[in-house]
Amino acid sequence: MKSVRETLPFKIIRFAILVIIIAVLPAITKDPYYLHILIMSGLCSINAMGWVLIVRVGQFSLGQAGFYAIGAYTSALLMKGLNFSFWTALPLSGITTAIIALAFGSVVLRIKGLYFAILTFAFSEIIRFTIISWPTLLGGFNGIIGIPKPAPLFFMESMKIDFLTSRVPFYYLMVTILVIAALVFWRVDCSRIGRIFRCISRDEDLSESLGINIMKYRILAFTLACFFTGISGSFYASYFGILHPDLFTVWESILIQIQATLGGLSFAIAGPVVGAVVLNILSELLRATKHVEPVIYGGALIVILFTLPKGLMDLGPRVFQLIEKRTKLSSSPKAS
Repeated sequence: MKSVRETLPFKIIRFAILVIIIAVLPAITKDPYYLHILIMSGLCSINAMGWVLIVRVGQFSLGQAGFYAIGAYTSALLMKGLNFSFWTALPLSGITTAIIALAFGSVVLRIKGLYFAILTFAFSEIIRFTIISWPTLLGGFNGIIGIPKPAPLFFMESMKIDFLTSRVPFYYLMVTILVIAALVFWRVDCSRIGRIFRCISRDEDLSESLGINIMKYRILAFTLACFFTGISGSFYASYFGILHPDLFTVWESILIQIQATLGGLSFAIAGPVVGAVVLNILSELLRATKHVEPVIYGGALIVILFTLPKGLMDLGPRVFQLIEKRTKLSSSPKAS
């Protein structure tokens, strides 16, 4: 028999409440500081969902910061150098990142485990040092400044939406991108392809004996994940209006992994989102102790994974189980 939390009406109610909360948040508070935390949480959620998809095919990437940088710098060059609009640069940045991921993945995805992690880390550092070494095009150590904000589309003008004076449009744009990414990752995870991904992760030899083309599915997962990482990089560039190579160090890649793991790797969507939101809030609380932030992150991760092996998403089911147990005990007749 299904528990209450597994029934369809409960899931619909839970989803409806979540949608309402997301939609009305800017009406509750238009404080730029809180909106900024929510926007950054959305960006991190997209990157963490992509990383979980790569883990689904048994690979461990240490180079997502490199693909994040590719998306950001591609968008900056298209908008500032070639006068492309943000709405054109956004998908082109994702496509460019995906093409580079496809080319890179076609070579290195044959390798697995620690060696793959090292190669992706090296790739990320190559991207960063390329940026530093190419100041005429990519700004070098000085970075790129003055990246344009999105120009309102025709229907936005009638609604008086202005990306220059408010963060509310950025918030709703981020929510839109996040929802699209979540739907794509969720659909993949629930499909036959998602089942093949998990099969590859659990036992490569068995998967190969069943006729599964492991390389093909690894490339698919890696390319799709990097496409959305490139999209988030494009958003990042326009949101801040400035880029610098120090924004895309290995710590950024590690942070993506921590967020995904903290939320729960068993959950393709909810885990990365919860992990990203919690760690972004924690990051703001620890702003005054920035030099020890990685140590605190590591400590928090160890404590949570020891108490909740499946991540923070395991907390909800445990609470519901506890409530159901107590409800049954209180409703059962007392022994005479």
